[in-house]
Amino acid sequence: MTFGVNYDWDNDYFTKQWDDKGNIITFEVLFDVYNGCNITDWNLRWLTDNISHGIYNNAARKIRRNYCYFINNNGARGTGGDYDGQIYENNTMGGLGIVGNDFQNCYYNITMGTYGIYNNINIRDILNNNIAGSIRANEMTTPQTIENNRNNGDIYNNTLNYGEISFNTNNGNIQNNTMTVLGSITKNTNNGSVSSNTSSVDISDVVVNK
Repeated sequence: MTFGVNYDWDNDYFTKQWDDKGNIITFEVLFDVYNGCNITDWNLRWLTDNISHGIYNNAARKIRRNYCYFINNNGARGTGGDYDGQIYENNTMGGLGIVGNDFQNCYYNITMGTYGIYNNINIRDILNNNIAGSIRANEMTTPQTIENNRNNGDIYNNTLNYGEISFNTNNGNIQNNTMTVLGSITKNTNNGSVSSNTSSVDISDVVVNK
């Protein structure tokens, strides 16, 4: 199959993509569709240093330093090398945020999206992120931590096994998180409540309504 692009060198993004099957994606529809003119489905080993509307539906070992509206439905699974399986140092300006991905670690991202870091699976750590929304409904594997994040929303409905929610600063609640085996909620600073978390969870040194 023939595949082609038009590329804006000055602004570092693709203005048009097409193939010989009649599919054409142009910059003019960029803000009307979520799978717009981006780097979708190139299946590169790394997706780094791109400016695009979104990073969507890719299989890559790391997704790093991208400037976009959302990072959505990607599989960032590694093989054990440096930074493999990571989503890190990205800036999502708005839109969805970091949603529905399958990856190992998420850290040092600036996420201005509505959902924040939401509904991702197979995560080990969510660390050192600056989030406008919430950290919610993530499924985390052993071992794992939600740690050192700053967010304006809640930390809730996350599933952890042997894990910690610690050293976070948030303006919402820490609520409805499930620790299926062991875990702790400790040394967080939040303006909401700490409630309805399940399993054998230790809660200590949490500042509420500071």
